[in-house]
Amino acid sequence: MKKILAALLLFQAFHSHAQQQQRKEGSPVDHLPANIEILTRFGERADFSPDNREVAFMTKSFGDAMVIDLATRAIRCLTCGIPAAAFLRVMHLSTGDYILIGPEKFENIEISRTRDNELWFLSKEHGSKPVRLGVKMSEGMAISKKSLKIAYTQLHDQDPSLAPEASRLVMADIDLSGGKPAIVNKTTIYESQDKSCSLEAQDFFDNDSKMTFICYEPEHLASVMTIDLATKEVVNQSKKPGSYNECEGILPGGKYTLVEGDRQCELYGGRRGPWNIDIYKLRLDGTGKDFVRLTHFNDYEGGKASNPVASTDGKYMAFQFANTKDPAGVGYGLLLYKFGTEDEWTKEKVEKWYNGRTWLNGLSLTPHASIDRLEFAKEYHAHKDRWDLAFQYLKNTKLDTLKAGRYALDGDNVYIIVTDGPTRDMDKAFFEAHQNYADIHYVISGREKIGVAPFGSAKLEKEYDPAKDIAFYTADGKYYEATPKDLFIFFAQRDAHKPGLKTGGAGSDKKIVLKVKTTP
Repeated sequence: MKKILAALLLFQAFHSHAQQQQRKEGSPVDHLPANIEILTRFGERADFSPDNREVAFMTKSFGDAMVIDLATRAIRCLTCGIPAAAFLRVMHLSTGDYILIGPEKFENIEISRTRDNELWFLSKEHGSKPVRLGVKMSEGMAISKKSLKIAYTQLHDQDPSLAPEASRLVMADIDLSGGKPAIVNKTTIYESQDKSCSLEAQDFFDNDSKMTFICYEPEHLASVMTIDLATKEVVNQSKKPGSYNECEGILPGGKYTLVEGDRQCELYGGRRGPWNIDIYKLRLDGTGKDFVRLTHFNDYEGGKASNPVASTDGKYMAFQFANTKDPAGVGYGLLLYKFGTEDEWTKEKVEKWYNGRTWLNGLSLTPHASIDRLEFAKEYHAHKDRWDLAFQYLKNTKLDTLKAGRYALDGDNVYIIVTDGPTRDMDKAFFEAHQNYADIHYVISGREKIGVAPFGSAKLEKEYDPAKDIAFYTADGKYYEATPKDLFIFFAQRDAHKPGLKTGGAGSDKKIVLKVKTTP
């Protein structure tokens, strides 16, 4: 019996080994998919500017801070005029200014990264010098995309009053109202008393009401965590014991986070932890089940992708190429990943999803043929809860009883505008386009003509009004008749549209426009 059991165990071990795949030879940078391009041939730790026009990065760990213009690809140095600059990270504030992380004086990698690591403010004005903020901290930090709120981690190395194995998350504000920037309103939001969970702040989300952070665990493992800053409820989002999951960037809307993960080791083998990692996308729903791999650098021997960050419009991810033998954070150049390309949404995948019409949530209306299906697939999945709310409202509401006016469904995220009155003459109307909202147009009664034109070919007639989220254009477009059976959808920064036009002798109609926010 013992011999049989031993033989079975031997067979199981051999079979398991045989199922593992071999990593490829060569460099993943030489085999990039169409949606990834090389941004720089050096540098590490990228960070998007609030307007997504630039990416800040470090030349190396304890080096100079740089920025690259995404349109021109011109690179300039932020700290080259500072003698012996040795910073570890550079990150943007919502004002466009910078936070630098690093020691006042570089001593060595270990001491400078732990005991001596502190925060600095650097104005966006060219030629500015870093200003010490007087706070020691550990590793990275969370910086709001909407305000001057920050969060950082402190260990015993930075604050000896902490127990040797303890760590804490501190939230604060950057005060720029005086002559010198300062950190104010410091408060501890979470503490860990031992090494079973060493903390690192990462990203604010949900209008700064929540935050992601990392729980570093024994044996070089880690979990993605979130904390509700009001209730202090903490949730393990990755739910994958025995694996490495380090959140590194939040996607707009706060439904997903980017994660450095080692789950591909189940296929390829290799040491688990921060060595063999690739980039994943994790839905923050508390289940840990919606975990999608985005990069495949660790399919190659010695390759890994790390330190991802997302642009605030959700269109791009910047990350770095790294080597499995190097310490965490070390990189050899930045890459730009484009979300929503044909690599993710093939024509067949889009058509299957769109024609399945599950997204209509039972609404029995006909989506108009003018809708850009690929664009809609990307927008819908980026803000699914908002679109679902809009379609459910159309389905469950007696629309003919609505009075003209504006009604909020989810604050500024989803609201409706009801109009009931005369339609417009063609020559008295302009095309319009938005930056922050997509539109769902539905004629409740009557009929109207709607013009549609590509945003890129439209000529600006009236500058963008941020308060109303609208700009006006002239363009050569196509015109369609909208009736109570048609559903029209127009996308921000893509579709210029001219709604509410007279058609076929009809001089008035009643309609509803649902505004769906497509930015954070």
